[in-house]
This record gives sequence, C-alpha cells and structure tokens, in this order.
Amino acid sequence: MPYEYHTKRKIEFSDTDLAGIVHFSRFFVFMETAEHQFLQSLGTSVSTVYKGDKIGWPRLVASCEYFHPAEFEDELDIHLKIFRKGNKSLTYQFCFIRNGLLLAQGKLSTVCCVCNPNEQMKSIPIPNFIADQIEEVLDVNFLELNYLKLFLNKIFSYRQKYGVHPSKDIMKTILRSELDNENELTAKQTREFYVRSQITAVQDVDYIKDTALDFCKKQNLKSAMVKSIALLQNSSFDEISQVINDSLKLGMDNDEGYDYKKDFEERFKPRFRNPSSTGWDLIDDICKGGLGQKELGVVIAPTGAGKSMALVHLGVQALREGKTVVHYTLELQDTVIANRYDSCITGVPLSDLFSFKELVYECIYSNRTITSVYMSFNIDFRQPNVSTRVNQIVDSNRFDHNTVSRSGMS
Repeated sequence: MPYEYHTKRKIEFSDTDLAGIVHFSRFFVFMETAEHQFLQSLGTSVSTVYKGDKIGWPRLVASCEYFHPAEFEDELDIHLKIFRKGNKSLTYQFCFIRNGLLLAQGKLSTVCCVCNPNEQMKSIPIPNFIADQIEEVLDVNFLELNYLKLFLNKIFSYRQKYGVHPSKDIMKTILRSELDNENELTAKQTREFYVRSQITAVQDVDYIKDTALDFCKKQNLKSAMVKSIALLQNSSFDEISQVINDSLKLGMDNDEGYDYKKDFEERFKPRFRNPSSTGWDLIDDICKGGLGQKELGVVIAPTGAGKSMALVHLGVQALREGKTVVHYTLELQDTVIANRYDSCITGVPLSDLFSFKELVYECIYSNRTITSVYMSFNIDFRQPNVSTRVNQIVDSNRFDHNTVSRSGMS
C-alpha cells in the first residue's frame, strides 16, 4: 500500500453553505492543503526550484465521493495515501473521517512539470530526492505478524516526522526506547527480527523486490475482497467493481508515452521482427514479410466491408503457422466468430456449416497445426484484468507474447 500522511482540519464557518454543512467544493481545498503539507514533510513544496528550473504539480484529474455531511466545528481526520506513483506522476487518495466515520473519499492525480515563466510547461520524471522518499506499495495491514507490523510502523512514523528513513543506529535507539508500552512478547520479537535482518546479507535485490511486490498485490486483492463482502450486503455492485479494479492496479506503471532523451539507447537496440505472413502476398510485400513482433496492425474500412472476416483470416493464418491466437470481439458473440474460424479453416461456407458438422469437426481436430483460439466477448480494455488474462494464457501455453491477438481488434 502506499505511503500515508495524516493531518487534521477543523471545519470553519466559511466552509459551510446555507444548509449548515460543508460545501462539496471545499473538500477539494482540503485535499490540496493536505497535499501541500505532505510535500512539505518530504522537504519540498508544491512549487520549488530544482536544477535551476521551477518545478510544479499541475492537476490532471480530481474527484470526490460524499457519504455523510460534515458540519461547522467538526474536526476531520484526513488520511492521504499515494495510490499510484509513476515516473512523472502521483495519484493521491484522500479519506475524510470524523470519529471513525468515513464522510468522503477523494482522488487527485498530478504530474511533475517544469513551469518556468514564459516557457511552455513540460512534464519531467519526479526528482529522485522526492521519488525515493515515497512508498507506493507496502501497507502495514498486509502483514499478519504483529511484530512485523510494529517494526514497519516505527519506520513509517519516523519517515513521516523527519522526512527520511531512520539509520541503523537510530533504528536501534527506537527499538530500545519506544517499545516499553507494547506487548512484551511482540516487543521482544521485533528486536530479534531487527537483529536477524542485520546479520543476513541481501544477495538478490531484484528477486526480493519482485517477491515483495507479488506479496503486496495478493494482500491488496485479499483486502479488497474482504471489503467487497460488506458492500455486497448493500448491493453496492459499482463500488465493488471499483474496489476490485483499484486493487488490481497496485504497482502498475501509470505513465504513458516515450521519453526522447531518456530512452535514447532503447531505440538503437537491434530489432528482430520475425514477421508472420498475413496470407496475402501483396500485403506481405508492403509489410516486408508480414506482421512483425511488437507491431500493431490496424484494419480500417467502412461498415460491412469485411474487417471482421479479415481479422479471422489473419487468426487462421497464425494458427496454420502453429501459433496460439487470442481474439477479442467487441461486437459479435464468440460463437459467431468461432463459426467464421470454422469456415475459414475448412473452406465450408458459413451457410453450410451445420450441414457439414462432422466434416468440420474432423478437419479441425485432425489438423495438428491448429493449436488454440481463445475468444472473449464484450471486453472492456480499460480494465487491468484484460492484460492479466492475456498473460495467463500466454504463460500457460508458452507461446510468444508478440504473436498474441494480431487478429484481435477491428
């Protein structure tokens, strides 16, 4: 889970409207104020100077959901979390709580930019002195052992107060002097864990990072499922969908685009297209052998011109080369697409398929070059589980990612 920052806000009379409750727009001010305080806790500001340039954080998206009203002189606990950290952007999540009751929940996405006067604003990677201080993934509540929770809470509390992680010596002092009020057994286990962590040398940092991220993703999904049970009792299906989808986004890179300078070496690496024939000689000639790896082919034509059949043809061509095909259909049912594959593979006209069912069956199952066609109907490509499902199919069948679903979109 993300790095957290807590602050408080007492509702002033100027925050309320004629109904005596906080006006909805004020919550966006509260979010911005909490964001400013958070950045200040990191030793920076919403407007600062870095390497001679003025750095700012323009807003991309801001939203807020309201569950209960806040009133004059209420004291709100505001919990800020880094929902997602990209290379150039931060997405915050805010929870507004009064005496344990969640009143509202908001999100704010910002991008780090150079904002020099008289110059066009441009996005830049978040400077290391900020990015290195922000934890995106780990949540103390992911851990089940109390001594691990206590250990991380001490680190995060120090981090929030002083803006840096505690050194080894400071951590020793914290564990020696700040655990007196904790459960005796938990305190003992926490100190022993720290000693063990200093004895054991870290050998494979990348493996540890990958394993930790995988653990956090699973724990986050488990937490979302538990939260969904309560929502299910109120038939809050839209909220359930949002909770699950948000949990699946944990650890995903939120940045899109290409950094011309940063990715200089990447574009000069050798490229191996390994093209696959489309089955049409003219198109293969134009495409230098066919569709290559890591290439996106787009079929454009008027309605009824045969785009869907062309994609089926491409899928069948890939099957004949021994590849596995993933075909997403956003219009026709998967059974209709499957019948088109039947017709294209066997040469039997669509209108005659049912009359020659046995022939179609024999032709498909006796052809050893035909592997598998995976079809999905009415897919929402905005959801993260789409790519997850594709990866599962790829991994389970051990075929090249670059051959997936060239026949998948129209």
